[in-house]
Amino acid sequence: MSQVDIKGKGTMELSDGVLHMRWKRGAYIAIDVARAGIAAISALAQGARV
Repeated sequence: MSQVDIKGKGTMELSDGVLHMRWKRGAYIAIDVARAGIAAISALAQGARV
């Protein structure tokens, strides 16, 4: 299981081939945070096809 922080507003976790995105309660998701979420997917996938 791997986990990546998303700009302090949430986390992205890869567990048994499933991506879980969790946001902190009340987090405002601006474009830069959304892009960080996409980058987290790339970091966790490490080139794997998801």
